[in-house]
Amino acid sequence: LFLAAAAPTFELLFAARVFGGLTSGGIIPLCFAMVGDRFAPEFRQVALSRVLMAMLSSAFVGSIGAGLVADAFGWRTALVIAALIGLAAFAIALLSLPARKVEQRPPFSIKSAVGTYAGVFRNPLWATCFPAVFAEGVVVFGLMPYIATILEVRGMGGMREAGFVVAGLGIGGIVYTLLVPFLLAKIGQASIVRLGGVVALLGYSAVPFAASWPLQALAFGLSGLGFYMVHNALQLLATELAPQARGSATAMHAFWFFLGHAMGPLFYRVAFDWIGTGPAILIAGLVMLAIGLRVASVLPVRKPVAA
Repeated sequence: LFLAAAAPTFELLFAARVFGGLTSGGIIPLCFAMVGDRFAPEFRQVALSRVLMAMLSSAFVGSIGAGLVADAFGWRTALVIAALIGLAAFAIALLSLPARKVEQRPPFSIKSAVGTYAGVFRNPLWATCFPAVFAEGVVVFGLMPYIATILEVRGMGGMREAGFVVAGLGIGGIVYTLLVPFLLAKIGQASIVRLGGVVALLGYSAVPFAASWPLQALAFGLSGLGFYMVHNALQLLATELAPQARGSATAMHAFWFFLGHAMGPLFYRVAFDWIGTGPAILIAGLVMLAIGLRVASVLPVRKPVAA
């Protein structure tokens, strides 16, 4: 982040962002793996949703804050602030996350790493889990870089307003994390996922017709609610693909998700040129509906326990 803030050219900025992703990309998968190791499956979705609450709260504050800071002081200042927050998080982790004494840590080897990943792919559910999170990354997060441009073209604002619109996605996710114990107890996991696909479709269908940035934020909030209703189940599924190699399973889950993030802007660029902004966003909603229906059909049946 510090290197990106100081980059004098686009090429060096790109390289710094790649380096940042390489060094920080394992944090979230390891958090999910830690939850998977510490909570039984019937409690795990609620526990994962609470980690998700922390992530989304930070994304909510970060998207709004970055938009305001970038608008007032420039994007480099926003990156410097993010880097300082990262340093603070690093210090907190060192002080408050001691290793568990019962953990067994065999020495790293390429052979053992290949073996653990092979174990992940022996579970046939990977063929649903990984393509689904890849598609989510494409259609949900691939749109984010274009929000400011869409608002500017339609005369609804710029970077500052885009920050609030993007935050709507996170607010929708926060609403989901508050509702998940109730939803699990009342309708069950599979119904949550199917309903999430429908809600995401409704949210994306509203985006082309929202005539102001607050309405855009509401539409993205609905999209975010539906997305996280589906995505949280995929997170749970990833922790169960290979219990003996949970870190590898969640890392592979994150790999496909972030690959979708990277490919998403290319998808939208082509789709905008070929069919227009509105139809492309509607296709994103239909993809989320298809993902929700598919994931719901393969989820293991268990009695939900709210916590």
